Amino acid sequence: MKITIETTQTTASVEFIEGDVSEAAERFRGLLVAVGFHPESAEEVINPDLVTGWFSEKSDQNSRDND
Repeated sequence: MKITIETTQTTASVEFIEGDVSEAAERFRGLLVAVGFHPESAEEVINPDLVTGWFSEKSDQNSRDND
């Protein structure tokens, strides 16, 4: 499978052996960052049930701080 994101300033793509939707979502999230989106913004738009959270430790810490 190949996923490509093209903006007016850059193009990023990734090729990988087809897997499940979780893998495709993980790759897509990485491409969003590669073309300039902030990693936290990219994480917010991807369902956390589908992919591993990049900032889950930070979120867990914030939850403990608010208790």
